[in-house]
Amino acid sequence: MSEVRTFAGGASGSSVTPAQLTTGLAGMSPRLTTTATKTSAYTASANELVPADATSAGFTVTLPAAATATAGATVVIKKIDAGTNIVTISRAGSDTINIAATSTTLTAQDQTVVLVSDGTSKWFISSGLKSQPPAVVGLLVLAAGTAGVGGLTIGSDVNLYRVAADALRTDDALQVGGTIISTGAVYVSSEIRSTRASALNLANTVAINGEATYRYSVLNDGKMTWGGGAVATDTNLYRSGVNALTTDSSLTVTGTSTFTGAVTAAGVLKPGRFTTAARPTAASAGVGGLIYDTTLSKPIYSDGTIWRDAVGVAV
Repeated sequence: MSEVRTFAGGASGSSVTPAQLTTGLAGMSPRLTTTATKTSAYTASANELVPADATSAGFTVTLPAAATATAGATVVIKKIDAGTNIVTISRAGSDTINIAATSTTLTAQDQTVVLVSDGTSKWFISSGLKSQPPAVVGLLVLAAGTAGVGGLTIGSDVNLYRVAADALRTDDALQVGGTIISTGAVYVSSEIRSTRASALNLANTVAINGEATYRYSVLNDGKMTWGGGAVATDTNLYRSGVNALTTDSSLTVTGTSTFTGAVTAAGVLKPGRFTTAARPTAASAGVGGLIYDTTLSKPIYSDGTIWRDAVGVAV
């Protein structure tokens, strides 16, 4: 009787009153009742162990209301089949699971979830998350959804979930302290920010497997560089001053270039080259349009209506 006296609040060697015994028993974990194996939708009762077999089809096990189950009540659900159908564990009414979620899932054989009621409106996943069989250790399986349902809620304001086939999403900010390597597309609805110690650190790179260097890179100061992949990048474009964009390489424009400010060339500035027969109309070039007529062997400009040479003669 010493063990009973101890948990019930009585001193060793003293008698145990009925009230103390009731208090002690109420604090013990409830005994679980194992139900028959479930193969379709089922509403669990407090203190049940529910074996779930989704071989034929996925189904939902609904938890009892947390308030009805009382504080400390436990529900254990275990997926016993080896199929790919999902067993969904859903709340009752407006209850929540782990603070904010409305459901959780079992997707692999022997996955088990242990839920404990707070006696009011919440069920907490206890004894860790779902156990995984050895064959899939390290694999986190999330159910499909268009919101955080079926995914992870961290704290009360951050989520991570499967939004579609082969697509993982968070509705919040994601900070990565190391390198992000993407073999597919990366979509953002806001911004991708690189915060580095130096302006010369790489912020973004693009490379082809097997090549020695980057095809394209962006430094943290905004400078962009390009290369052929076999050797170091050799072409660039960057901000050289207030309202000034510079390249240390050649720039070829195959279409029309319109400048509203000054153009400064440290090397040769070549206008478009056309034969007289193939040159655009003066009207389409606009006032001030400049080309080199290879038939006439001289530069000409447009007055908006006709082409003229350097002395103003129509050509």
